Amino acid sequence: MRNIFLLMSVLFSFCVSAQNEVFINSSQSYSWFKYQDSNNLDDDEMESNIKQGYGLGYTINLPSDVVIRSEIGFANLGARSSFNDKLLEWNLNYINFNFTGGYCLKLPVFQPYVLAGLQLGYMYKANQIIGDEYYNLKKTDKFNSLDYGVNLVYGLNGQFSKNIGLFFEMRNTFGLAQIENKLEENKQ
Repeated sequence: MRNIFLLMSVLFSFCVSAQNEVFINSSQSYSWFKYQDSNNLDDDEMESNIKQGYGLGYTINLPSDVVIRSEIGFANLGARSSFNDKLLEWNLNYINFNFTGGYCLKLPVFQPYVLAGLQLGYMYKANQIIGDEYYNLKKTDKFNSLDYGVNLVYGLNGQFSKNIGLFFEMRNTFGLAQIENKLEENKQ
């Protein structure tokens, strides 16, 4: 614990002197994914399930208003539908590593910004609930633990003093990996 506190103190000191930023975020996630049943039919009742996430990041502000950001975070994602008149809920929990870059318009108090970059995620927990029954999907080999995608981030940073600010942002993450392993065709 002492080493973590020392590391955070060094990062914070570097952040203040270099006009870079350490940030903590808390978010609400609205996730969607396309699901097809065993007959390759789309589930038109699938809807977003609001979940929470949080993270820690570091932003490098270059003199030319270019911004480079790295971030580690926990994301709880999911969706819900119904199956035989029972609630069907998916819960997928990830540790995400995000690397983005972009432009920030440096104004006196509020700074709008746009970033784009890559995301790498590790699914550490996955479950499905059908009615009253709970299924641990990580115990099966039906899901890929690694996920990757592209982030588009746009937001507004409010700098209220030299060391304190608050930001609001929207992030669209487009997953590029298939999270469910394809089942092999039955051989006859």
